[in-house]
Amino acid sequence: MKRVLFSQTADPPILLPLDGEEVTLLSLEVPECDKHKLFKIDVSFELNFSVRLEPVTLPFLVDLHYQLFDGSGDGRMELTPILKETVCGTAKVNPQVVDFESNTTPNLTIVAEGLVNQNLTLVANLNIVQGKVIFPLVRVRAMSVKIFP
Repeated sequence: MKRVLFSQTADPPILLPLDGEEVTLLSLEVPECDKHKLFKIDVSFELNFSVRLEPVTLPFLVDLHYQLFDGSGDGRMELTPILKETVCGTAKVNPQVVDFESNTTPNLTIVAEGLVNQNLTLVANLNIVQGKVIFPLVRVRAMSVKIFP
C-alpha cells in the first residue's frame, strides 16, 4: 500500500528578491518511519511578475533557478540539479505606461530512494533579471509525495 503526503499553499505570496537571494518556497515533512522508502515527488509553483513599460519597446528577461533538497540549512542534500526557467520577450505599447503580467508554472517530477533528512525543501532564486521587471511573486506552490513500500 502506498501513502501520499501533500502540501499546497498560496498564502502568503513570496516576493523573490531581485538581488538573487535564495528563498524557500515550500517544505514538506516526511515521517521518520518512511524516510528510507521509495518516493515519487511532484512539485509545481506559479511565478507571476509585471514589467513596467514606458512609451517605447522594451525587452525583458527573468531567469529563475529552482531546486529540491533533502533537508534544509547546512545539512541539506541535493535531490535535483539546479533547474532553470527563463521568460523573455519584448513588449510594445502605445505612448502610455502599462503593466504587463506574465505567468509561468515550473514543475518537476523525480523518483528518490531514501532520504537522509525528514524534510523536502523547494528553493528558488532569480538568477538574472533584465528590463523593468517588478513584483516577482510566487503564489500557488504544491508538493505531492507518493511513498512506496
